[in-house]
Amino acid sequence: MRAIFIVISFIMVTGVMFAQGNLQFNQVVNYTINTPFGSGLSRPNETLVVTVPAGKVVKIESAHLSCQSNSSIYYIIGNSSSPTGHLVLNGAIIACFDNAARVHEGPIWLTAGTHTFFLQGFFNSSSQYRWNAFVSGIEFDVVP
Repeated sequence: MRAIFIVISFIMVTGVMFAQGNLQFNQVVNYTINTPFGSGLSRPNETLVVTVPAGKVVKIESAHLSCQSNSSIYYIIGNSSSPTGHLVLNGAIIACFDNAARVHEGPIWLTAGTHTFFLQGFFNSSSQYRWNAFVSGIEFDVVP
């Protein structure tokens, strides 16, 4: 009987030691990145550094891009002069705006630490334009 108790206790202790913890909702996070206006082949870009605090994780749910002229017109995807833009997170493209707008499938998890978003766009036009990126996510507390 004592041996069974020792085995069960050992299994419970090791299970607690290797548990990942539970996630508890903390807040909704929204990141907006806007490049400065540029023209022609200037390739405007912008960087946003995000820090996820210790004991928290962020689940990125969506990331979208748009291209805006100085007259506030948003360009239509699919025409011959379509702009091209990329939103990069820690070196990987997570959203693309071109003839076939693409976004990363599935959620992206950001662990505690520093993460870098990089937005760059190109538009073969002499008019002024800028790029906008919108990222939405949920921040969770990691509860042991």
